[in-house]
Amino acid sequence: MNSDSATEEAHDDSGLNPASEGAAIPDAAPPPLREVPIAPLPVGDDTGPTAPMVDALVAVPVELMTEAEFADFFIQIFPAVGHVVGLYYPPPLQTLVNVPKMENARAAAGALYRIAKSSPYMQWLIDKDQMHLKDGIILLGFGASLSYAVVQEVKARRATPINKTETTT
Repeated sequence: MNSDSATEEAHDDSGLNPASEGAAIPDAAPPPLREVPIAPLPVGDDTGPTAPMVDALVAVPVELMTEAEFADFFIQIFPAVGHVVGLYYPPPLQTLVNVPKMENARAAAGALYRIAKSSPYMQWLIDKDQMHLKDGIILLGFGASLSYAVVQEVKARRATPINKTETTT
């Protein structure tokens, strides 16, 4: 028996470590997420239908808010939401209305700002134009009014008595 055959005999094709005494331990752990290859965007490729759009998205400069501007903006969102909810379920939600008075509100806004600034995928939050946020508010308003209407319809159905014929035996 040569050394190659001894290695082949000791190798277990199950993917488990034979020294683990029956424990299911993989031979090799998956690579960390940062090592997973990601296909690049086709920038500059004029062959696909989205190529001009990709070029336009890459070329558009974005002006970001300062941390102070973002904190002022972020803190004022909560009272606005509290008042909007109050339109559907009066009175306004005081917890949200009082967020600007909270001691840690600015610290939370600063933390979110730093995260958004360091992540290209979150910079829409601190974009001075706020186009994505405006679109999000439109979608949120639509979803909120739709869900309110559905809740009201379900409540109306539940309030309507259902005539059932009872049978006795």
